[in-house]
Amino acid sequence: MKEENISYIQSWVERLNSLKSIKRELAKPLSVREIQDYYSLNGFLYRWYHSKEGAMHLPIKFNESEKHIDKLQYQINYVKQFICNEKTSMVLELGCGMGYNSIMLAHQYPEVRFHGLDLTDENLKVARKNSTQLTNLEFKKGDFNNLELNEQYDLIFAVETLCYSIDINSTIKQALTLLKPGGKIIIFDVYETEALSQSSELIREAYRWHTWGFALDKYNNWSDLYDYFQITVIEDFSKHVLSNLKAYRKGSVDALSWFGLVKLLLRLGILPLRIFGHIVAGLFIYDLVAKGLLAYKLAVIEKPQPVS
Repeated sequence: MKEENISYIQSWVERLNSLKSIKRELAKPLSVREIQDYYSLNGFLYRWYHSKEGAMHLPIKFNESEKHIDKLQYQINYVKQFICNEKTSMVLELGCGMGYNSIMLAHQYPEVRFHGLDLTDENLKVARKNSTQLTNLEFKKGDFNNLELNEQYDLIFAVETLCYSIDINSTIKQALTLLKPGGKIIIFDVYETEALSQSSELIREAYRWHTWGFALDKYNNWSDLYDYFQITVIEDFSKHVLSNLKAYRKGSVDALSWFGLVKLLLRLGILPLRIFGHIVAGLFIYDLVAKGLLAYKLAVIEKPQPVS
């Protein structure tokens, strides 16, 4: 990593480490309630930063002429290929957030039934409000770590949500039981790479601050999926999200430029811990992805057909 990047990371890690009580709070083991609080508090930031309709995932950029809305819809358009090319009647989104993806798909495929599953009441409230005219879409409150659904689906997808799995292999195994034979699970997410484990303590400390800021203990390691599942598609989109991550970093630096004031607002309880964490998460993610320590990847996992 270049010297200026190291200097930047060291400067911010030192400032953040001076907030000893904040660090202890963010580093505590996460509960479902804390993840719900994170999304409840930061919903307005997602609507401001990503889209007013409630998209909560990274835009994927291939060229400079693309509009922001087109970049946000790459993941949806990828899912659409499977709906169009196969006999799809039931689709489930795991961690649907404010419903952006499922609502878009339900509008375009009125003959297909869609279910969106999410933990957070505030997210579901927005999703239901934005989908009142759709009779083929239902939002359910639930935890994908403990899937309690009675339906069988042709397709299940998750966009930047399975990083919150307590055990991603267990979550996927449960999801596979909800799939019809030949059905597929589509996952877009951020993963650790092997390079992260070989990085310096400074980089690992920046990584910890980043994950705490997103209400995560850590990201899954990509290799966790290889040993257990029939993965039919693997694609790395890391370079196509960097421009957005760079803008996120700039926004975080700007928001924290008056660091003394930020510390005062935290001490007085005016700035909520989870909003502060969301800002902090943006300080390091660009460098972690740009240097290959984290990767934004797509996986498609297929449920085998029964042997005749």
